[in-house]
Amino acid sequence: MKLLLLMIVIEQGFDATNRAIELLQENSALTISILSLDAGKDPDEFIQQRGAEAYLEQLVSSYGISFSV
Repeated sequence: MKLLLLMIVIEQGFDATNRAIELLQENSALTISILSLDAGKDPDEFIQQRGAEAYLEQLVSSYGISFSV
C-alpha cells in the first residue's frame, strides 16, 4: 500500500512530522512518500497563488501520480 503525505513546511511542524512518519513506518506494509510545498504554504494557498495545474504538476513530476479531470 502506498501513502502520500502532503506536508506544510514550517519550523514548528518538523517534530510532529517526524513523529508521524515514525508511527507510519512501523507499519511495514506502507510505502511512504512526502510532498512538501513552498515554505509555510498549505495546498489551498499554493493553488491560489500558482494555480491548480502547478499543484498537479508537482504531484505528477514528483511521484508519477496521474490525474484525469
